[in-house]
Amino acid sequence: MSREVTPGGGVRAWSGVALVVLVAFGLAWGLEQRRESQQVELVQALRGLTRGGGLQMLSRSDCADCERSRKWFEAEQIRLEVCLLDGPGTCAQAYQGEAPKRLPVFVVHGKTRISSWDLAEIKKALETQP
Repeated sequence: MSREVTPGGGVRAWSGVALVVLVAFGLAWGLEQRRESQQVELVQALRGLTRGGGLQMLSRSDCADCERSRKWFEAEQIRLEVCLLDGPGTCAQAYQGEAPKRLPVFVVHGKTRISSWDLAEIKKALETQP
């Protein structure tokens, strides 16, 4: 069996591969732009929803994830009350005996506990409660 060799066939093959790669990069870039846009919208919504309070983060002084979360919320100007479970005060006393093991935990309007860092879930809880 012999294969026919056409002049420029290799160039055409590589141009097809290049086109597929460019399309893949374009789609990936577009999806990333959309994700970033959604993140900006969530942050803006959370700023508005927490303007009067209502979002609390349960934390401990030795929790590195809690500190990173607090700094992120602060940098994004989202109002957040921090309750140190190992600190003095009424907040720590309120959760004594029922403190979560994995932190941070977000509490919305003193009722709903959210143990993930899912901004959409926090937003939904803030919207559904007074």
